Amino acid sequence: MYNFNKLDDQAKTLLHQGLNNLAKTLGGHNFALGLIEAIRAVKPSALTASKCEVVADKVIIKWNKVIFKERINEFEEVLLIYKDSENYDVNFLDIESEKKKKRVVNM
Repeated sequence: MYNFNKLDDQAKTLLHQGLNNLAKTLGGHNFALGLIEAIRAVKPSALTASKCEVVADKVIIKWNKVIFKERINEFEEVLLIYKDSENYDVNFLDIESEKKKKRVVNM
């Protein structure tokens, strides 16, 4: 994850174009934003919900693998290490603790 305000103009333009292309692929900007709102509205988080589905206008997204809260906590912990990193080449396996490294690899 990068701080958008710290990106240079070229990276911001590239990100903007990528998001526009993704929105067009999904069916337009309004549909993509509605889908994001539907995903965010699911409580508990859509990824950790046991139903494994998100229902939005005109679409139902289903998957068959529940992600457990402990895994998300571990992933957030790793992301916090690199949160303020200016480096684009982030290596998530560059962790001193072998136990944490193994958990990241298994995740």
